[in-house]
Amino acid sequence: SIMRGFKSRGEWLFSLVMRSDSELQDAFNNSFEESEATKAIKKEVQSVERRRSEIISKIKRGIPIVNIEFADEIKDSPKGIVIVDGVSGINPAIKTRLITFRGGELTMVHVDRLSFIMGASSQEGGEDADEQFVHHVRLSSFYISEVQVTQKIWGLVMNSNPTEREGAHYPVYNVSWEDCQLFIEKLNRITGLKFSLPTESQWEYAARGGEYGKNNRFKYSGSSDLLEVSWASENSGNKVHPVASKRPNELGLYDMSGNLWEWCYDWYGDYPKECVTDPWGPRVGEKRVCRGGSFATNGRDCRNSKRESEFPDVKSAYIGFRLVLADD
Repeated sequence: SIMRGFKSRGEWLFSLVMRSDSELQDAFNNSFEESEATKAIKKEVQSVERRRSEIISKIKRGIPIVNIEFADEIKDSPKGIVIVDGVSGINPAIKTRLITFRGGELTMVHVDRLSFIMGASSQEGGEDADEQFVHHVRLSSFYISEVQVTQKIWGLVMNSNPTEREGAHYPVYNVSWEDCQLFIEKLNRITGLKFSLPTESQWEYAARGGEYGKNNRFKYSGSSDLLEVSWASENSGNKVHPVASKRPNELGLYDMSGNLWEWCYDWYGDYPKECVTDPWGPRVGEKRVCRGGSFATNGRDCRNSKRESEFPDVKSAYIGFRLVLADD
């Protein structure tokens, strides 16, 4: 068998990834007979070679490689997916997970479990009534996407672009909360992973920089200077901008303040009056939570604690979303 000597298919594929071009050619010439089964294996090796090129590209860009996992071929994903675990260029203590599929990639940033104070503190200023009840929240660890979902990623999953302008590296908009659920359902089928929208508490904790920002209590995500980290009405020219074109926060997340509002999973409602663990919001409601502000809102609406809501079937040029991924 071509896989003789390897403990698993994943180990065999990894060995192929790390071979030189000449070694791969030798594998073709010396190890295969021209049967249908052999042709299928050759096709898979060629697929691995393409994926190897993507990984080498990441290495050249300075992304440390901790682990490479090749997922089994799954429905709707003839090329499979590549998952690369590494660390953040912002802070090597922060884990990242790069997920490549269908020629696109999602960078997910790990957020450690911790308790934090949710809601507006007096030092942030400008708080509204619905954010004034400051309360403790305990969260399990999770991954959150480095940037808002782009038009490229949406198109790779949905074969459409509701935005119909801008470009691949701009965030997708004109998508309702319900549209996001359809996207996530299909993305999960393609990748075999468990993506979802962030809960409101996950979103705020990540916006505040997780444990690395817990002592800052910045007004915006990564700074109290709006223009450093945000596209808002003060500097956007009343238009959306490409993702990651402002400074990230302490976790390496971009555009948590401004550019586009972001859908959260929760129904909108009053904050709890006690300490809660991994809250999912009210059981029922009329509107879903939106967070972060947009290119058309002023700084007051781009604050970390600012809460907004919208009906789940509304499509808006001011609302996009990002993803969370369950931790292993």
